[in-house]
Amino acid sequence: RAQAEFWGRAALRRRAAADSAGGEAGAEDEAEQIFREAYAAEAERHALLRQQLESALADQLSSQDGGDSGVRIAVASLPPLSPEEEGGQPSWRAAFEALKGKSAELDLQLARAKAMSTASSAPSTVTAAATIDAAPSSLPSSGAPPPA
Repeated sequence: RAQAEFWGRAALRRRAAADSAGGEAGAEDEAEQIFREAYAAEAERHALLRQQLESALADQLSSQDGGDSGVRIAVASLPPLSPEEEGGQPSWRAAFEALKGKSAELDLQLARAKAMSTASSAPSTVTAAATIDAAPSSLPSSGAPPPA
């Protein structure tokens, strides 16, 4: 009877351990699913940023040429490979983090391209410094105002 109780408790402990391990695996699977979805959203954002950057660079080039030159600038920025592809990242989280970094780089490049475009399209203003040429003879030597 004691042996039956021992094996019964051991079975319960094994079952509890398996349930908790399954729960951890389930939570891990859920986290990977969340990162998979985040990766998909970031991939769409990355593609949009790339298109915006290409457009901004093409606009800047055409404004410098004085018209539509017909030149298309392609931004070569391949996102990191997903875990489903050969040579891809080991997890969806790693893939998402890598893609997020690439998107941040594109975002920075886009901001620079827009700033350059804005700077080149702004009218150039030249400010001339006004200088007063005062002859030494017209200035009083004592520092007092000249007599009226």
